[in-house]
Amino acid sequence: NKDHKFTSLFAKSEKPLSTGDKIMTRFTDKERGIKANVPYHILSATNEEITAQSKDGQTLAINPQALKDGHWDYAYTRTADMAQGATYQHVIAAIKGMGALTNLRRAYIDLSRASTHVKLFTDNPKAMMKSWLSKEVNKHSAIETLNTIPPQSTTYFNHNALPHEDTRYQDNNGDFNYNQFKTHINKELPKYTESLAINLLGQPNKSKSDRDHLTFGIGKSAIKVSLTGEHRGYFKDYTTGEKGSLINLVMSYKEMNYKEAMAEAHNMLNEPNKYQLEENSKHDKLLQTTPKHIAQFEERAKEYVQTSQPLKGTLAETYLNKLGIEQPQGEHVHFHQSVYSSEDKSLHPAMITNIHNKDGDTKAIEVTYLDFQGNKDDTLDINPRTLGTKSKHLTQFHQGRDLHTTIISTSIENSFAINQAHQGQYDIINVNHKNDIQNIS
Repeated sequence: NKDHKFTSLFAKSEKPLSTGDKIMTRFTDKERGIKANVPYHILSATNEEITAQSKDGQTLAINPQALKDGHWDYAYTRTADMAQGATYQHVIAAIKGMGALTNLRRAYIDLSRASTHVKLFTDNPKAMMKSWLSKEVNKHSAIETLNTIPPQSTTYFNHNALPHEDTRYQDNNGDFNYNQFKTHINKELPKYTESLAINLLGQPNKSKSDRDHLTFGIGKSAIKVSLTGEHRGYFKDYTTGEKGSLINLVMSYKEMNYKEAMAEAHNMLNEPNKYQLEENSKHDKLLQTTPKHIAQFEERAKEYVQTSQPLKGTLAETYLNKLGIEQPQGEHVHFHQSVYSSEDKSLHPAMITNIHNKDGDTKAIEVTYLDFQGNKDDTLDINPRTLGTKSKHLTQFHQGRDLHTTIISTSIENSFAINQAHQGQYDIINVNHKNDIQNIS
């Protein structure tokens, strides 16, 4: 028969405390002389008793095992309502942009508490401003607040959701995030490479297909789809010169624009059976498999490095001397007496640069063909030439004395010149293209 007009509801939690911590009482106990919202600092803390003291010297004894003594919280932050009437020199306010209690009244309280400086953090600036401008500023009870919140639409069995409805592509605020959508499509679609290619292009030419490629058509009119390596799912049309990812293939053969192709890919992933698609269970292994022709190039590159010799006394040293480089030295730059050129199908003396991964494994070489006077061979149109996989790899040219500076070069000759100019002071890394800089860490 109690009057429940002033019933209070609390949630129980366990929080660590130690000497020096600041807490605040959250409940009034007239019998013990405890007032709510009074800050204290901890004098001592054990499993049996916690002793705290307020600013005016009042002592508070807390039994950690007693539920009645659990009405406290940390005093490092306050809600906007708790901060009413108080003034602080500095204020840091955190506001949830789409929070049910975010309105102009609380914004005023947050921003007017500071006498010197205020800093505001929010997860969604646009939503926060919209809430400030559109919500009523009158105080409401918890029930009234809940009644004003639009019901959340929770999806349980919508397997065919549109992209903007799919929770996999939504950010913390429930908004459609295109980058999440694109990342998901680009990661998942290649798992269906074989069946998708057949769905779009028909049956492959079995006599021309192999472990690394599905080939459609014959001769110069063939289309090849990669099955192994990091470019699994990429295609090249040898008739038109068109190439790209599976999305580009969908665009080309279904006559769609990019947006339409992405939506179609989303539908394919949601209903693969409808599109006669089958996920390749060996997809992850195939991604890590180096295509045979690339593996052969890498193996030849390693052989050239192993059979090369230091620069001193070679045509490569002469070549660098003519560029103004004195006594050139490089752990990953060598001379080789006879390197093959597919351009004239002949062997040439050459300076070779070892291009390796972060573990130091040779992935390619850059070949600078030389004549017998130590000049760059001008009878070849492509000079220097790369043998192997240079993308995403580098050459650790020099390790300097300075621990805070690294110079990145895109030319091995420039690396020598820079090292000479700075007398070996700085680390120098050589990459093949400026885009490869992002792979250095």
